[in-house]
Amino acid sequence: MSIFKVGVTLESLNKMSVNTMLEHLGIQFTEIGDGTIEARMPVDHRTHQPFGEGFVIGRVKSVHVGKKTHVWEIRITTEKEELVCISRITMAVLDKKI
Repeated sequence: MSIFKVGVTLESLNKMSVNTMLEHLGIQFTEIGDGTIEARMPVDHRTHQPFGEGFVIGRVKSVHVGKKTHVWEIRITTEKEELVCISRITMAVLDKKI
């Protein structure tokens, strides 16, 4: 069973990105798996690095998904699978205020 809500698709994730920083940076979601999401971002005039152009791919994997906290690991690689960055984020899960 996926940890993501029923109905979450690549199309719905990419639609949520319209008029956000994700759209401005050219980030597109490319894959959803069980506890994982993958997206790619062009390295261009918006994100240029001195080491070259192309795409970077971010893969996020759930480490812990609880009722009050989530922990995610993010690995960013080049198109040639060269590791660029590893990051981890811990988030509090808050009840929706009505």
